[in-house]
Amino acid sequence: MRKTIAAALVILAATYGMFLVWFSPDGKQTPKVENGLLDLTAWRFADKGIVPLDGEWEFYPDKLLFHEDFTSSPANENNRLPGRIEVPGSWSDQMNTLGMATYRLRIKVGDTAEVYGLKTSAI
Repeated sequence: MRKTIAAALVILAATYGMFLVWFSPDGKQTPKVENGLLDLTAWRFADKGIVPLDGEWEFYPDKLLFHEDFTSSPANENNRLPGRIEVPGSWSDQMNTLGMATYRLRIKVGDTAEVYGLKTSAI
């Protein structure tokens, strides 16, 4: 019985160790989202790899907004007063759990001719 428990603990520790190594940052500092902006103008994807989009995004509770809502039109002024929300995270402390909201992240890139992509595991 003790050998079985010990073997199970070793397997469990090895599994958690592998996950820790696999998902831990490899020492490189990545740019951080602050105030709804991620500045990647100095980031070289070919050398440094992907960038997580974690950080402080703009948040508009109870509103579904489109690109046109962020233009300079004075009629859209009320739609452009964002809150802030930490991503990943939950909006449950800012509004009802069931509802709608708009998250907004502005990204500055150095090479506007380059093609960029997003990969998500869940939204």
